[in-house]
Amino acid sequence: MNKYFAILAGMAYLMFAACSNNDEEVVDTEKTSGEAKEVRLMTRASDETPVTVDQVGIFMVYGAMQQSGNYINNMLLQSNGAGVWTPESKIFWKDNATVADFYGYAPYNAGLTDAFAYNFQAQTDQSTAAAQKQSDFLWGKLAEQGPTDNVLSLTLNHLFARAIIKVAAGEGFTADELNNGTLSVRLNSIRTQATINLSNGTVTASGNASSITPLKEQDLQYSAVVVPQQVASTGIVTVTWNNANYTLTRAMTFESGKQYTITVTMKKTSGGINIGIGDWDVVDEDFGGTVN
Repeated sequence: MNKYFAILAGMAYLMFAACSNNDEEVVDTEKTSGEAKEVRLMTRASDETPVTVDQVGIFMVYGAMQQSGNYINNMLLQSNGAGVWTPESKIFWKDNATVADFYGYAPYNAGLTDAFAYNFQAQTDQSTAAAQKQSDFLWGKLAEQGPTDNVLSLTLNHLFARAIIKVAAGEGFTADELNNGTLSVRLNSIRTQATINLSNGTVTASGNASSITPLKEQDLQYSAVVVPQQVASTGIVTVTWNNANYTLTRAMTFESGKQYTITVTMKKTSGGINIGIGDWDVVDEDFGGTVN
């Protein structure tokens, strides 16, 4: 019997973080040569948040991941838009016993040269869904998989953080007043360059800090994808309303895979407008103590 077995679905379908699963169906494709197992593709409808991907880079590794010469090295996995994922060429197991590790990342880069220090640039202008999609880096690993008749499922997780910025009407304001004025938002002092190790999913922010123009999701709500990093106490958010700038100053720590809500409350005072921030995560613990 031919000792090679086709990887079912060639990493057939991907379940992404924050996706919802709907109807599934199994679709048969052509048989491989000889007595190799028949390839099957499983489709899964999904609703990715905040973005979708249609191209993924795949590594299939026996032993430790190498800079080059891996069994499968940065192969394109393409979606047809209906949940079916197809590798650019058929993938076969090395033999019928040895386990392999699988790595995946998106967005795909055919010109990737350094898997251990991949330089990636998030967009400073994320005001469109397409720009935010290109800024959201996904990565996943499926370890110690042996030849199997089962469909292999690789989960890709968000390596970057996500900031939700809400503008709220405080004392003296109404939401209609804010909406009817000219309003824009910037996320400041953010490094948008990242160095990513595709063997373990670690991310290091690099480059100079700049401002991000977030995506307007709905009235008074914006979002941005942020490279994980610590931001010292600074003017982290600037709200421009009717040509006047109002800045929220505070320190922030953005961690991989986490979503942060920053509510900026506009409040009229005798001196103009104050900016505040609402609580978004309260730790139920008192960190105080007794002193003498």
